[in-house]
Amino acid sequence: LGLLALLIGLGFTAGLWTSIYLAVLLLLAVRTMFNRAHRIVAESELS
Repeated sequence: LGLLALLIGLGFTAGLWTSIYLAVLLLLAVRTMFNRAHRIVAESELS
């Protein structure tokens, strides 16, 4: 029973860290896209 609880706990923790990692990657990707779009708009306004 203890081993099962430990495995479930480890699986849950791993899933949590994976979710956090993916969320951070998604945020960075969105921010990069936003910055790129902003730069394109700024350049088109200049020209």
